[in-house]
Amino acid sequence: MESGIVYNIIRLIVTLKEKVSMSISWRYNMLYAKATGLQPKGRFKILGKIHIHKGKNAIFSTGENFLFLSGSTYNPLTTNAHGCIFIMDNAVLEIGKNVGMSGTIIWVAKHIKIGNNVKIGGGTTLMDTDAHSLSFKDRRNEISDAKNRIDKEIIIEDDVLIGANVIILKGVHIGARSIIGAGSVVTKDVPEDCVVAGNPAKVVKILKKVIC
Repeated sequence: MESGIVYNIIRLIVTLKEKVSMSISWRYNMLYAKATGLQPKGRFKILGKIHIHKGKNAIFSTGENFLFLSGSTYNPLTTNAHGCIFIMDNAVLEIGKNVGMSGTIIWVAKHIKIGNNVKIGGGTTLMDTDAHSLSFKDRRNEISDAKNRIDKEIIIEDDVLIGANVIILKGVHIGARSIIGAGSVVTKDVPEDCVVAGNPAKVVKILKKVIC
């Protein structure tokens, strides 16, 4: 009987601690995100440790009900990985409404647009740049390396579901309602209403289009 009471007390303390921690994290990140230049349209919530960088003349906007979870406290799939949103000078990150992601890394050198009702699994990376030039001669010099790298926008349309630990590379356009299998590396455009998987990701299934 006594052990049961002790267990319940400990459980109550842990639950209370988690709620307080979540409340503090949410409020701190809300102020932090706005201080970096986030332009939210309506409510948003960011929980856990996250790094946000917004370069000069960059744009970072979200629709209503944006949710970003970071760290294993909020999603066990992220294994304590901290999310990162890094927007370079003059780049644009547009996120629609009802978008959720966990431990995601987003690197924007040009333009990334994420539509409405998109779900992004734990540990996924989106980058619209090669980060370095493909020429080894350019890579010997920091200035020429940055000048000659290739950047191409990423577009993710509405209602896309992206599994855990996916990598989406530059120039990719993902059609509406499609599903990206966990661990996939997406290097080419994905049609609407299909499932892709693998490295590089390929269509493995066509989904039946549902008309609302």
